[in-house]
Amino acid sequence: MANTLHEVSRRTIVITKYEEPAMLWNKSVLTIRTDKGVSCIEYTHNLRCLDKNIDCTESIVPTSKSSPVTDYLTNNSFIKKGLSNMELSQLALDPSFWPYSPHIVEEMVSVVSFDWSPTDLCFNNKSVLAVLNNIGNVELFCPHRCTLVSALDISKHVNKLFDVVSNIPKCFNDLREVVETVVSTAICWAPKLNPDGSCYFVTVQKNGNILLWLIKRDILLLKAEYFCSIQVKSSEITTIQWINKLDHTFILVYSNMVGEIVALNCKIGENVEVMSKHTLWAHKDRMIAKNLQYIVIDNKIIFTCTKHRHFIAILLDMDCNILSQFVKNVNDYKITVNTKCGDQFYIGTVNCEVYKVNVTISNNNLDVKISMVHLKETYANYELYGLTFSSNNVICSLGLLNRKILIRKDYMKIEIILLCTDTNYANEVEVLLNNPTKTLTNMWDYVELFRYKCMKTRSLPVLDFKQILEEAETNIYKLKIYLIIAIIYDTLQINLKLYKGLLPECSIELIQDKIMALHAQSRVKELYKLYLDKKFPNDFLAETFTSLVNYLKYYCKKYDKNLKEYIPVDRTKDYKYVCQCCDNFLDGFTCSNGHLNMFCSLTFTPIETCNYLVCNSNCGITARIELYNDKPICVLCDTHLDLCNLPN
Repeated sequence: MANTLHEVSRRTIVITKYEEPAMLWNKSVLTIRTDKGVSCIEYTHNLRCLDKNIDCTESIVPTSKSSPVTDYLTNNSFIKKGLSNMELSQLALDPSFWPYSPHIVEEMVSVVSFDWSPTDLCFNNKSVLAVLNNIGNVELFCPHRCTLVSALDISKHVNKLFDVVSNIPKCFNDLREVVETVVSTAICWAPKLNPDGSCYFVTVQKNGNILLWLIKRDILLLKAEYFCSIQVKSSEITTIQWINKLDHTFILVYSNMVGEIVALNCKIGENVEVMSKHTLWAHKDRMIAKNLQYIVIDNKIIFTCTKHRHFIAILLDMDCNILSQFVKNVNDYKITVNTKCGDQFYIGTVNCEVYKVNVTISNNNLDVKISMVHLKETYANYELYGLTFSSNNVICSLGLLNRKILIRKDYMKIEIILLCTDTNYANEVEVLLNNPTKTLTNMWDYVELFRYKCMKTRSLPVLDFKQILEEAETNIYKLKIYLIIAIIYDTLQINLKLYKGLLPECSIELIQDKIMALHAQSRVKELYKLYLDKKFPNDFLAETFTSLVNYLKYYCKKYDKNLKEYIPVDRTKDYKYVCQCCDNFLDGFTCSNGHLNMFCSLTFTPIETCNYLVCNSNCGITARIELYNDKPICVLCDTHLDLCNLPN
């Protein structure tokens, strides 16, 4: 990421009260904490959008108003009998006790923290969002059709685990003990999935009990299994971070209300064994450590965090021994965010200044260089509380609170600013063409930025499009990139009447058919050996092979191609399909009446059930539900297919 950032897009979120907008970016979804919950901004993947900004859809996960102690406090006769002034003050000031009054919860509940799980814990390359509210409830949400839906309430499992809410308190201390046992104050995920596809999830209770859970996917549902607990003697823990080491070993770093930072060196067996405990910051300075981040370089851990105006970097070996420390005041303003971008850290202060922190190791000592990142636009009357980067670190997002004095009927706002490093839009195409993964799945931040720059300049970059098309004749990945360019050019041509002849091939239908043909050809080659040996493991694969061959016959006939160049065989088992509209037999992909039928774009077989897979972008790609376990992606745009889930 360069030292100068240019604003490319801006979105506004209306709020009713000021809340620091913490931000996280997970693949194509940007999540922002607001006063109403967690707002989600996601790429639309709409290449025909004419807006001169990054085109996104918006949704929100409302703040959960449930608590693990709601029933316990509202039905408790001890509170109804009356409390002393001291006890009543604690009841009013401690958010853990607020569920005793539904009116207080309605007004005061908010999101404390949220965290994304590793990829693929949920269906087809998706992550799970864990949300913790200020009354101690933890809930998990799964993405579904451009929104997030509740999948699991962890706090209910905490209640079942301890079974203390049935205890009748004899004094206020008994009441507090029950509340602090089941109320959570911090959460985090393990950074990697286990070999069986499950993932460890950590909740920290108010009494200092650290609970480890195994979150597993069961078809379309999530299940939580209690794994073990670690009891630590500490004041209330506010943040926690999981650092992976070698197999079955990890480090838990947590900070508490008095400002201490502690690391637990742990080993996973039948339960978790704490091999050693290390105090990374022993000063009880009452400054809570926030924004915990780390990177691993040469078997050494560089751990960073912020304490009010102080940036702290600590160098650790793999046994949690401190090798070096670095503490510095960046400026005279509070540091509100510390985030990671590759092997570098970026920090932001409340006065809208962003700094790049380059940390290197020299003879077991930290060499830290802090330099300011220049923002081309000025943000007067704003406060910076969020800073994060897209999956490929090509787009930077800022979360700003507008502190301007408001006139009557004006709304309080959070501004989400998207920035990039340069305005040269040929760079995105070069990166896409040279992408070593040969898939667009995780490259849509580059694609969206390229579309934005084309709409902004009303032109395409100067490139050798003829050479790109020639290379794409046998390269399906480059053909998908050419399709992106062709769709954007077609959109510009329709609306702005650009000069013709810029692209050697402008037909979107022809390019899409060619992509489908290359996909079918590659699948035929994969299945041909099974066809020769007559050893298809199931009838669905045999049916798929026949349908792939039939599509290639249709393609060659439509575009007058030599069939022998595409398939090694032209005789296959004959499958008869019935039109879903008139019950006549299909001839190819339509019936004699010309009715449209829904076909799977991966196998070219008919879709005859209400359950199928669909592309969430604008490709119109559908697939058979039988491909569910294969984690299929769209043939045209490489995004992961989602369940349609039509109502019965």
